[in-house]
Amino acid sequence: MKSFSMVFCFCLALIAMSASAQVDPGPNGLGLYADMDGMVNSLDTEPGMVELYLLATNVTEPNVSGWEFALNYSPSSLYFAGYTIPYSNVNVGTFPSFTVGLAEPIPQAPVMHLMTLNVGVSNMEPAAIYLMAPALPVGGSLGNDLPAFITAPDFYITAFQPSSGSVNAPVFRINGDAPVATEPATWGGVRALYR
Repeated sequence: MKSFSMVFCFCLALIAMSASAQVDPGPNGLGLYADMDGMVNSLDTEPGMVELYLLATNVTEPNVSGWEFALNYSPSSLYFAGYTIPYSNVNVGTFPSFTVGLAEPIPQAPVMHLMTLNVGVSNMEPAAIYLMAPALPVGGSLGNDLPAFITAPDFYITAFQPSSGSVNAPVFRINGDAPVATEPATWGGVRALYR
């Protein structure tokens, strides 16, 4: 009976830990989610409107005072009806690129709500949304394809890592399987797991 109780408690602990885990546990993550906790990165839905939240997770620098990213999506069964930024801001980007500066920096937190997007779904076809650096002619501040954020008062620019692990992998899916983060691995690293 004692061993059954220990196994039962262990199972409950595992369930509690998995229920509180973010989709993107890495530093400086940026993703789209259907919830404000950063746990739901896919949604099965009928045609209509859905709200998605752009969340920064585990940001390593304090005082985020701006960010830049671009949306890419496929297929064309999605349309974006608008967005809301919950802070006093200026956005100098044009859709689907965003370059946002804030009047006051956002305090550092494990999950930071940057923006709410209103997304229209026109049919039941699977769709994927990607995050990357803003498009040309301005391009990304870091000179690569990663979205970024800036801190105040030092104006330090840091790359965001898409929650999928790559700008080539979707961060959110509608009417499809949830995206899974990718991490580069070497054959030696894989072999070491089985020694």
